[in-house]
Amino acid sequence: MSDGFNECKKSTCFICGEYVELHPEQINISPFYCEDCDILLNNSLEVNKMDYKVEYEKIKAFEPKKYFKANAGRHAITFLSEAVETEFKDGNDVTPQVEFKIRIDDESYNWTVPVGQSFKSLYGQLMTVAKEWETLKDRSITLLVTGDNTTKSYVVLEALTYLQEKAPVSNALKGV
Repeated sequence: MSDGFNECKKSTCFICGEYVELHPEQINISPFYCEDCDILLNNSLEVNKMDYKVEYEKIKAFEPKKYFKANAGRHAITFLSEAVETEFKDGNDVTPQVEFKIRIDDESYNWTVPVGQSFKSLYGQLMTVAKEWETLKDRSITLLVTGDNTTKSYVVLEALTYLQEKAPVSNALKGV
């Protein structure tokens, strides 16, 4: 009659699933790996050590961006990049927009502007000066913002001259 302590038992390798006979000293080891997987596992731990500096830089790349949110007033903006097409997703709604890297008072920001359908939209004014200057990068504009969070109006002063040539500036723009 056996006491059960010196008997071998069968188990499966945690990695490959191969049936392996466990010796009494291995029975309480969990998880159990077969001999081949155990060798691979131990060797890979030595070879593939994590490079913490590389991992840190990967995480740093995903840090939240600092965005410019225009409050009422006058803003001197210098473009550090050209426009990049992007989109804003809110549930099923998708709004096309452009994103710039900008500088205001020695602070760098990202700035997103929704794609507009008219020359009087902020997007239309930016595209007007970009067309005239053939670039926005390294150029500066003066942005006037009026209104509150629900009804803001934007005027790019540099665009007024070019827009006046296309169509008379509305009274709303003249009063700013």
